Amino acid sequence: MWTPAEYALPRRSGVHMRMRSASIVLIGFSLAVGLSGCGLEAAEPRASTTTAPTPSEPAVPAEPEIPPADGETLEIQALTLHLIEDLRWLRPESGELTVSAAALMDDGHPVTVTISDLPAVQSDLDLNAQAFLDVSANDPKPTRLDDRTVDGVDAWTAEAADDLMHSLWLGGIHEDRQWTVEIQTPVTMSEDDAHLLRERVIASIEFA
Repeated sequence: MWTPAEYALPRRSGVHMRMRSASIVLIGFSLAVGLSGCGLEAAEPRASTTTAPTPSEPAVPAEPEIPPADGETLEIQALTLHLIEDLRWLRPESGELTVSAAALMDDGHPVTVTISDLPAVQSDLDLNAQAFLDVSANDPKPTRLDDRTVDGVDAWTAEAADDLMHSLWLGGIHEDRQWTVEIQTPVTMSEDDAHLLRERVIASIEFA
């Protein structure tokens, strides 16, 4: 028969063997983890250096340039401009500070262009525009529009219209002169034709 001492020895040995086996498993696991931390993981794929083509933006068509008028010349001290060449202009009228020209359309309605200047009493464009609006005798009163640049010179703009005529004014200060340009077109003229006439006259302005 097994003595208690002899019976206990195998049990202790079995536990010892199981502990050794568990230790071997833990050591093996630790080695595996350690090796994986030493650079044995799978290499990441290299990023592609190919750049996807950038889609081109659709081209914005440029607005056609409006050719300046090249008809008869009107001149004051501050500036010169040209009249539309394909209208029948009457002889320009000149005053001390103003030059004006008129042409009759086929329906008998007039187109007029008037330019004027005087020694500058202001140096601020907004004050100059407000002074024009305040003293204008036009009925209805002109309404100020956005400013614009004409031949490199800043200018205010204003307009008014009644049942017969549409009036557009430009004005500003150049050197030591205050100047204005007024272009009147009959409402019987199509808006496209009137716009082209006005813009061609404005495009022809040259400052002295």
